[in-house]
Amino acid sequence: MQFLVQDKTLLYNSYFVGLSLLGVFVNPLYYSFFGLFLIERITLLKTVIKAVTQNLSKIMMVFVIALTVMYIYSRIAFELISD
Repeated sequence: MQFLVQDKTLLYNSYFVGLSLLGVFVNPLYYSFFGLFLIERITLLKTVIKAVTQNLSKIMMVFVIALTVMYIYSRIAFELISD
């Protein structure tokens, strides 16, 4: 039993079969999870996911700065246009 859990190819293929059965018998929206398997296959996508997850705090800080600048710009525009 331990071999079955440790064999990554078997687990990978069983996920495919499970998602296929869910897509056929439950809801076709389960087919959309096959897109996640593309990340495993394409090395460029792996690199992108790794870069985003490692620098997530920096990306969030840039997002906060962008929101602040947009808020300041919108307040100035509202004050100038409201007259």
